[in-house]
Amino acid sequence: IEIVLFTWVFGIHRAWDEINKAADIKVPIFFKYVLQFIAPAMLFIILGDYFYNTLPDRILLRGPWEPSSLEAGQMIQLARLMLVGMLVGLCALVALAWKKQSDSDHRGPLNVELIEPPAPPEKTD
Repeated sequence: IEIVLFTWVFGIHRAWDEINKAADIKVPIFFKYVLQFIAPAMLFIILGDYFYNTLPDRILLRGPWEPSSLEAGQMIQLARLMLVGMLVGLCALVALAWKKQSDSDHRGPLNVELIEPPAPPEKTD
């Protein structure tokens, strides 16, 4: 994910300038294209293969991830359910706090007073 953020979100030109600024020698231009296209493509291929071949068995507890007993399988499912519940609860609390903050006053999310732009001057014809 970091290489995609660095090259595509930060921008390949700014990223390339930062790389060469920190380097002792000039990095060959070939690596600019490797960073931008080849490395993300290879990482997405590996990630896609994991999602297609390994993740379903891991989620459904099949194959090498099969629990040793029924109780162990139930505990795994309970732990997963608790993690999802905590995630949903935290998201709900953040949404509630955000709504309460925006309703109470017109401060930004960092609780800093926002400066109103000056009114445009009236025309006097």
